[in-house]
Amino acid sequence: MFDDAAVARRYRKRAKEVRAIAEAVLERKSRMVLLRIATDYERMAQLRVRIGKADRVMAGATLDLQQTE
Repeated sequence: MFDDAAVARRYRKRAKEVRAIAEAVLERKSRMVLLRIATDYERMAQLRVRIGKADRVMAGATLDLQQTE
């Protein structure tokens, strides 16, 4: 099991790093690609948090089912 919060933090850190690199890039198309990559890292962070929440909900539902058997 992954530590979803830690994974999300790493993705957000990478997004920040990529944005910093994009700021230094003069060529517009390259900068736009880098900013898109940063946005994707942010989305992955959000998904990781949502997956973690869903996993915890499912784990609770599994425990509830086991207790009723």
